[in-house]
Amino acid sequence: MNLGQTMITSGMFVLLVMSVISANRMLVENTELTLQAEAMELSSTIAEDLIAEASFKKFDVTVPDGDMGFMYPWDFGTCGPSPTEQSLVPLPDTEPFKSLSTFNDFDDYDGYRRIVNAGGISGFVVNSYVYYVDEYYPDMPTDWPSYYKKMEVRVSHPQYIVDKEGKAFKADGSPVQIVYTSLMSY
Repeated sequence: MNLGQTMITSGMFVLLVMSVISANRMLVENTELTLQAEAMELSSTIAEDLIAEASFKKFDVTVPDGDMGFMYPWDFGTCGPSPTEQSLVPLPDTEPFKSLSTFNDFDDYDGYRRIVNAGGISGFVVNSYVYYVDEYYPDMPTDWPSYYKKMEVRVSHPQYIVDKEGKAFKADGSPVQIVYTSLMSY
């Protein structure tokens, strides 16, 4: 082989290596985008599951079991689990979720946190908040009990739930979250 053939061979080898690296980068980016899309989809399923779990419970701890008779709003308790319930459900709650058997009313999920593994992706962080709202302004929390409680479920993932720039954390260090809400009435 002469010098010209060696240089052409070396050049072709460099092009081959660059092509392989480029193809590998495209595969990794494509896989990352696929996992981000899957995480977005799974976040809605995770939130719906938690909302359904809470919705099957009583409206308030003060409501007698099986009774939906008339009650005044001021007869309802404050949002959040009782001290006993709080001590039985670790935060974050992990599978099998203790909230299923321990919480007995919708607002016990106020301040609740769980870690969920779903669809081959582990580490979803789920936070929920429950508060009373006014019937005419359901987006505004009230300082008093009413016939309406709103649940906010915030789902995040440290790698796959990202903002428009592809970052999983905001500038202040808090995670990017997808927020789902549900309204329960008495």
